[in-house]
Amino acid sequence: TYVKGEVEAHSDVGDLANNLVRVNGRELGARVVGEGGNLGLTQRARIAAAAGGIHVITDAIDNSAGVDCSDHEVNIKILLNAVVNAGDMTGKQRNGLLEQMTDEVAALVLRNNYLQTEAISVASSQAPGMFDVHVRLMRRLEKAGALSRAIEFLPDDEEIDERRSRGLGLTPPELAVVLAYVKIGLYAALLDSDLPDEEDLGNTLVDYFPTPLRERYAAQMEQHRLRREIIATVLANAVVNRGGMTCVFRLGEETGAGAADLVRAWTIAGQVFGLSGVCADIEALDNRVAAETQTAMLLEVRKLGERATRWLLRHGPRPLAIRASVATYAPGAEVLDEALDDLLGEDRLARVRERVGQFVESGVDEALAGRVARLTSLLAALDIVEVAMATETGIANAAALYFTLGEELGLHWLADQITALERDNRWQSLARAALRDDLLTQQRLLTVRALQESDAEAENDARFAQWADGEAVNVARFTEVREELQASGAADFTMLSVAMRELRALAGSAGGG
Repeated sequence: TYVKGEVEAHSDVGDLANNLVRVNGRELGARVVGEGGNLGLTQRARIAAAAGGIHVITDAIDNSAGVDCSDHEVNIKILLNAVVNAGDMTGKQRNGLLEQMTDEVAALVLRNNYLQTEAISVASSQAPGMFDVHVRLMRRLEKAGALSRAIEFLPDDEEIDERRSRGLGLTPPELAVVLAYVKIGLYAALLDSDLPDEEDLGNTLVDYFPTPLRERYAAQMEQHRLRREIIATVLANAVVNRGGMTCVFRLGEETGAGAADLVRAWTIAGQVFGLSGVCADIEALDNRVAAETQTAMLLEVRKLGERATRWLLRHGPRPLAIRASVATYAPGAEVLDEALDDLLGEDRLARVRERVGQFVESGVDEALAGRVARLTSLLAALDIVEVAMATETGIANAAALYFTLGEELGLHWLADQITALERDNRWQSLARAALRDDLLTQQRLLTVRALQESDAEAENDARFAQWADGEAVNVARFTEVREELQASGAADFTMLSVAMRELRALAGSAGGG
């Protein structure tokens, strides 16, 4: 062990032979440290080096591909040994196939580890702003007996107060430790649920294996004795790598959903909006655009994934049916994606185009920049599909009136004010999420009523006008409150709560309801 923390003595390291060459973490002159073996640095040294601006994670992360490779080897051999024992393959054929798959196994392993390191990089970019959430997560893990901050060299309460006062967060080596515990906990929760037995998970198990095995032995995979463990591992990695280490924790706090329900909803959201493909396109920009640009784009993807997951948990039955839910919402999302520019109001469209311009200026091609910049607006597809089903109208008609209501009543402005609310602690985050959910619900209800109470043969603007005339008093009351908020300059939670009360009254009054 060649690097220690300043507060550590050589005797603390326990590597007498290297005492003469050992240095402190802050003395390193490197920009990046990759630990090709275990314990090149102590954890305190990594934390000190990272705090000094050096890119360093942990030996466990840097060497996790070796563990992953061993897992693949064992699981592949279990599968093929069963085939050999059944007389469908000779031992010689098995060995030849193993050799043939070497490069693809390497690619699968490297892909898994790429995504894990990416998750830590994205978490690092948000570390100061997410510090309180990370602290709550650590304390939750500690309370459950899953984590000891002292053993893992994570900050104690005094250090937490110090970092908070200085606007600092967890360093990458610390985030890597928390990430590991989150994955372990999620894996255990999934394995203890019926989710690994879910038929709707499709190719989750099959895609773990190399192509030759997918093509020849997909049926035999169902009998793999570690089938459930493989599926639970793949799902835990997928959610934490894409959603971040606090995703399941925060959404669980907000919705009360358990791990299996959260993973079901996250899986549906990803498939409905094609988020894996968008992420792959962003990752293909490696070494072509700045990492900061890719991180900003990945966070846009994550934002939609998280909001859609929350929506599904709030509005769908539990357990969610993955295949049926995707079939219900994906076509509507596709229709909305194609028509979005014609539906967004001038202000929102201008902001989207500004964001597109920023990405393009950073080196992103215009098509991908546009796709990412429009992502969060696509969340409306879930409500629009519900509107279309409730009113037995087409997606295009439902979407047109949904967005017209948003513009004419200033609901999009209201959404922006809710998003701008502070979320410095758990309660502020919960309050903000509740307001956002309430706003979406009321906009959906208003759209349903407006469609039901207007001439189905009329144009979109005429249908809105018909509905607004019938609700003139209540529309005027809500508009008055909203305009007062706009004139105030900055709306706080109390003011927005009043506006939401008036919006609920408007939605409830429509049609005499």
